[in-house]
Amino acid sequence: MKKCVMSAACIALMCVSQIQASSTIYDGVIESMGSVSRKEKIRSEDGKVSKVVRQIPLLKIRSQCSPYSSESVHQNIMTRSDGLYHTNNRMLSDFRSYFVDEVPVPMEEMSKILKPGMRVNTFENRAPWYFLYVELRNPQSRTGRLIEVSEGKAVLARPQHQYAKERTEMNLGTLEDGQVVHFGDRSFPPMIHEVMIPENSEVILADGQVHSVELLAEMTGKPVFYQAERVRQRVELIPEGFGAWDVVTQNDSFLGGIKQMEYSAYFVNIGEEFLQTEMNTRPLHKIESQGEKVQKVRAYDAFLLAGWHESYSSGPLKVPTYASMWNVIDGMYMNRDRSAFSFMQTTPGRHVVGTPRRGRMTSDHFRVSSELPAAWGEVISYDEESGLLTLKAPLIEGVTLSGKQTVQVQKDAEFVRLGQPVERESVLKPGTQLKVFAAHPARFFLGEAAMDSAGK
Repeated sequence: MKKCVMSAACIALMCVSQIQASSTIYDGVIESMGSVSRKEKIRSEDGKVSKVVRQIPLLKIRSQCSPYSSESVHQNIMTRSDGLYHTNNRMLSDFRSYFVDEVPVPMEEMSKILKPGMRVNTFENRAPWYFLYVELRNPQSRTGRLIEVSEGKAVLARPQHQYAKERTEMNLGTLEDGQVVHFGDRSFPPMIHEVMIPENSEVILADGQVHSVELLAEMTGKPVFYQAERVRQRVELIPEGFGAWDVVTQNDSFLGGIKQMEYSAYFVNIGEEFLQTEMNTRPLHKIESQGEKVQKVRAYDAFLLAGWHESYSSGPLKVPTYASMWNVIDGMYMNRDRSAFSFMQTTPGRHVVGTPRRGRMTSDHFRVSSELPAAWGEVISYDEESGLLTLKAPLIEGVTLSGKQTVQVQKDAEFVRLGQPVERESVLKPGTQLKVFAAHPARFFLGEAAMDSAGK
């Protein structure tokens, strides 16, 4: 039996394997990190085999929201009404792909980035853990029903689950130690988050109107998305080739030889709504043996930047969606209040990462940032004296923020690569790929629809 560096971790991993069912979907925060020892065989050039011991990072994650998980899993990953919760313990090698904001990275690079306190989300279905996504651009974002505004603070109650109201009233659940576990707010109450309200905060209504923060006190009971203040301009260096997309799109070693993530895509949204259209939804590698499968689907009208499939090049593309869509904004699952903040996903110019599962070409995970960039693209020139930076992105019809752009780089701007600080000089040079995010006050976005039972 393989030995673990942390014996408690071994026990926890065994417990997880015993309760694992068909689906485990959640976002949460890394509480702590350890490591697990694993022996591996290495064959040298002369054919000799030797054994080495590798240390695999072990993540202990406290889940905050699960839009759906199988019942045997759900009751063991959420926080109960008495405050009891279990961390979700996973080896980093369990996951099939790794994303930092919109950028896919190899496991080795991800292992250097992850730290306690970071927000992550993941998705497991029928054994494979498809991805681990870490939010580093806006880790302080929060969402939930606004339940109180007082003393310079706003209190948000975020549901831990998406089980429907009628499901709770029917008292459905599973037996555990002779007690019925009800899947509703009574047994798994909303997570409570407090956020500070700076005096210069903005309240933004669903129609885009911007109001002063005084209006917030009148909005209790409504769904709110909180975007923390950005004090300094942020300039992000995008790794060459938009990250290691070959890890995501061309990896044949996934479970059963299925190209699980073959149709992962990084694209810019063009349309303001999903389109109803007929498309072939059978992946290219299955067409020859089974023929095409034409279906009516909802689709994104988008411009492909990276990924999708090796036979596709950058350009206009319709991205078909699977019937069940999982929406993630700033690393948080938003399915409970999907309609309330749908504008964050369908805004023309929004950068989106879509991922499929089980060998499909229809995406069912869509991840976006709550912030639109102020400018993005490849560096054409930078004038040190004036601070003017000229970027060139693909010219996308229907998207204002595309093509050639000019932005002034602030003297106190922060420069990062995959969330980690980098030197200014390594970023502002021709040929590099950048995203620039402007400084802004704290923002409270008011949703269009109320969440089912959060905060009650």
